[in-house]
Amino acid sequence: MANKDLPLTVALVGGVLTMSIGVSTLCQTIKNGTVFEDFLGGEGAEITDEYAFARAITEQLTEVEEDGSTKVHHMLDVAARGAIGDGCDGVKLGEH
Repeated sequence: MANKDLPLTVALVGGVLTMSIGVSTLCQTIKNGTVFEDFLGGEGAEITDEYAFARAITEQLTEVEEDGSTKVHHMLDVAARGAIGDGCDGVKLGEH
């Protein structure tokens, strides 16, 4: 399997959280989501350059906001809220 076709993986390896997805898989994921329907008008919309589009997605994910955060930071916040809300191990909650 070519790297561009690798599936989304999220793993904790050697003390590092890693996320990876092949460029073609990323594009297919976007095409299967709501972006094309909601934003690009649906039928007939296409990704004409997978690597250019993947670079644009990367730029969006890493663009620093005024408070120093990125969309990746926000994604991690959502995941942390979910884990804590599910009663995960490794966290002691304070009293309110």
